[in-house]
Amino acid sequence: MSKIQNKSLQNFKIQFCGLYLVRKNNIEFMKAFLFGFFCVVAISSFSSCNKDYTCRCTFDNADKNFDIKIKKVRKNDAKVICDKYSAFVGNCQVH
Repeated sequence: MSKIQNKSLQNFKIQFCGLYLVRKNNIEFMKAFLFGFFCVVAISSFSSCNKDYTCRCTFDNADKNFDIKIKKVRKNDAKVICDKYSAFVGNCQVH
């Protein structure tokens, strides 16, 4: 390959999310790609964390009210569990 062809292969445009990135050389491109990849992985790992929730069941007689602790689940899973309690017991909500 001639020098002109080699340079044209190194400096080509990449379209990513509507943006054009000019690739200068392989090392810089891989550094930027890996940095972006690890940032996405780190953000996604924090966004789906499990927490502790409380399912509070209430009645007309306040002496019968009780709480159920649901540990290390996502909020939607806690709602499903609390809804199942509500089907048997009465008015229960996630807090």
